[in-house]
Amino acid sequence: MKHILLVLLILFSHIAFSQSKKDSVYVFFFKSGEAKLKADSLVAFNKFYRKFEKCTQCTFELKGFADSVGNSDANIRLSQKRINYVKTLLTGTSPKQIRELPFGEKLSQSSKLQHYRKVILFVKSTKISAPVENKTTISLSKADTLTPAQKRIREFDQRNRPVRLNILFQVNTTNLTYDSRDDLDLLVQYMTDNPQLKIKLDGHVCCDHNDYILSRNRAVEVMRYLTQRKIDAKRISVEGHGNTKPLVEEIDAATEQVNRRVEVTFLSE
Repeated sequence: MKHILLVLLILFSHIAFSQSKKDSVYVFFFKSGEAKLKADSLVAFNKFYRKFEKCTQCTFELKGFADSVGNSDANIRLSQKRINYVKTLLTGTSPKQIRELPFGEKLSQSSKLQHYRKVILFVKSTKISAPVENKTTISLSKADTLTPAQKRIREFDQRNRPVRLNILFQVNTTNLTYDSRDDLDLLVQYMTDNPQLKIKLDGHVCCDHNDYILSRNRAVEVMRYLTQRKIDAKRISVEGHGNTKPLVEEIDAATEQVNRRVEVTFLSE
């Protein structure tokens, strides 16, 4: 049923959209070998993007993919071209708000190659507190000079609510994907700089198999990564949620991968 729905979306608009409470997600589908879409297929996207067009506190994460036709290097370049095209649609957005992740053909692929010719856009909006004297104004003016890593670190200042990190896993395993290490290393840095801080790690799985043990073991794997880098295990608690808390609607392998994750909650001291 999922595959039938996806094919219909590709045939009529080349674009699929889903939204959750934590993230707004838009999926662009491309034809084989192409990195652009026709203007008449962007009507739904333009409506979706309108509410974020002037959002200075939003971050935009672009994950680009390609099918397995051709060699892997060419497909990495194609997925980057697709990301570059989508960036041109994000009018009014600063380049510093955008995070690019070209994956090429890294996903395990089925016979339906059209499922993998895509860019997934994640939009994360940060709620802004009411101004306090002049400190908030100064902080916001300095934000434009921060590196992407520094901006990521600032997101960790949230307390007692899950923070979505790019900590993902291979199918049915506790094996971290290679690109998860950037956020893991930032987490190590943040906990090292804040030695009294405690965290809770929440593990999740995708798909129809509600495996609480695997989801908890994924959280344990992240804890192991931290403790191997001298973070005290007493500062870390773990919990598995199975597939009960999906981040996005699962329509294909890419969105399933998004739900195979570990989130972190920074606890008030």
